[in-house]
Amino acid sequence: MLNIYNHASLPIDPTATYYAAVAKDPIDKYGANPKEVKITGQGFEVVDFTLEYDQGPVLPLPGAVQLFISRSGNDIKLTWNDDELTADQKPPKIFGLNKAAGGGAFDNAKTDWVDITSSLVKNVNGKDYLHTQQVGGGATEYYYKAMWKDKVKDDLYNGASILESAWAVGKFNIDLNKGWNLVAMPMNSQGGADISAVIGGQLTPNSSTGDEVYKANLDKAIYVNNAWNKAMAIDLGEGFYVNMIGAAKKVTFVGDVPTQKVVYSVSAGFLRIGNSSCVTRPVANAGFTNAYGGADGDELYNRSLLKLIRQSGSWTGTTMFDFDAAGGFWYNRSKAAVGPLQWEFDPLLK
Repeated sequence: MLNIYNHASLPIDPTATYYAAVAKDPIDKYGANPKEVKITGQGFEVVDFTLEYDQGPVLPLPGAVQLFISRSGNDIKLTWNDDELTADQKPPKIFGLNKAAGGGAFDNAKTDWVDITSSLVKNVNGKDYLHTQQVGGGATEYYYKAMWKDKVKDDLYNGASILESAWAVGKFNIDLNKGWNLVAMPMNSQGGADISAVIGGQLTPNSSTGDEVYKANLDKAIYVNNAWNKAMAIDLGEGFYVNMIGAAKKVTFVGDVPTQKVVYSVSAGFLRIGNSSCVTRPVANAGFTNAYGGADGDELYNRSLLKLIRQSGSWTGTTMFDFDAAGGFWYNRSKAAVGPLQWEFDPLLK
């Protein structure tokens, strides 16, 4: 049982959904995955956990450095809290991962990460790096981690990999064709969930009729005169439409790479959902089949309106498709289903 109390009097949004977890111990490997908790700021909130082997978030080990990622013109900008590092630890080494041209290939195994520090452009102040020409172009996906300057990727702490424990940030390019595009945000935006941070100023800045973003409730935001006409939150697990009025464009999402399991509640009817992860996987590994409340007759449609249907606990269809990273989908709950679908999504399961 975990008691949560807001000792620091942090600002609480009573309409927001928060999650609590027990970090996986780096030695005995026990922890607990995130659970939804309603924090009202009125006092203690209680969450019951069961500790399980190889579950729970991994806390970064000493030697790992938290990176902050942003778009800076045509470049990716990587920064860190310089004051938290000693002279012999900075500037940190940057490790990169770029495995596939098609997208959706994030992998936490240290063997696949490469020291890319020398290929980056260091700011004259020594407090940030630029990965040039990676916004609106460059690699389809690129991921970054950082370690103290005196560390190498094989270094361990109490037998655990420092690099594998480190925070991962990344960039992910999506091609938006002229017309309607069903997509999802594949990362946690470090600038917040508002569309001004998630997409920013990457669309066509028409003077009157601009590119549009639609949520499932038909709430709409328009990009006109180089600005969004309203605030709009884009949440993980949510599919949304981008209607490109102008020319096709390649946009770049940036943020923290999701690594922890999350449970979403999918209610009755047609709902837009999204693969809010950096991993493309078969639909069988998307977490629907074994989810509480799943029923035969449930349907899943991709952006091309290809359909899969759940029969005898498995997904079948004339043309099978993947649950692709950053992809938007329609989920249609069967009339035979009882209650909402408790969709447990593991962003690292392939």
